Amino acid sequence: MDLSYVDGKVREALMVAKGSRAQATKLIVGAALKDERLMQGLAAPFLKAIVGAAIERVLRRGGGQGAGGNAAPTRAQAALTDDALDAVLSRMGQPPSEPVSPTQSQAARILGGTAPTPRAGERHAQAIRVIAAAFAQKKS
Repeated sequence: MDLSYVDGKVREALMVAKGSRAQATKLIVGAALKDERLMQGLAAPFLKAIVGAAIERVLRRGGGQGAGGNAAPTRAQAALTDDALDAVLSRMGQPPSEPVSPTQSQAARILGGTAPTPRAGERHAQAIRVIAAAFAQKKS
């Protein structure tokens, strides 16, 4: 990646735009559409994120094929069922079944012991179910 070339173009655009970031942005976007070297220099640091977003978009639309020829599940398809959500909510506020990690025990020591975790009431559990259902519908 040629940072000096990109930096030079940015400085040039800022001079033409008299320090206006918005105007300089418009100038650089226009120049990048015509100048492949500038476009590559600007996009290179973000290429992994750009590709990841493109893959996510295709998978969300159901156009990608996962392992074995099956399409990867969308977020809505991978959402918790009502029974699974009920199981998770019923375990809230209970001590963990696994041993506490050293970091957690150290934090408890610093904070003066472990505070009791408040249990979720039925209204709260219902609200979480409604939110989860709305999120699942929005994604599909």
